[in-house]
Amino acid sequence: MVNHREKQILKKYEKKGYKTVRCGCPDFLFIKTNNGEIIESIFVEVKSPQDHLSYEQYIWKLVLEQGGFKYKVEVI
Repeated sequence: MVNHREKQILKKYEKKGYKTVRCGCPDFLFIKTNNGEIIESIFVEVKSPQDHLSYEQYIWKLVLEQGGFKYKVEVI
């Protein structure tokens, strides 16, 4: 189940042509495909303006970035 902020981010990325993989930590993995091949991907964590990354979320961010993956925190 997604909250209202997460729904807004889902719509934003789907409008950009991404498909959604709900993964939980981070909140989403968005992918773009072409003929079944993944051509672009980005991990997204959704936060309210008052919220911040937990220690565990920050570690996920570092590990994913060190692995060369795109990672973004969407504040909404």
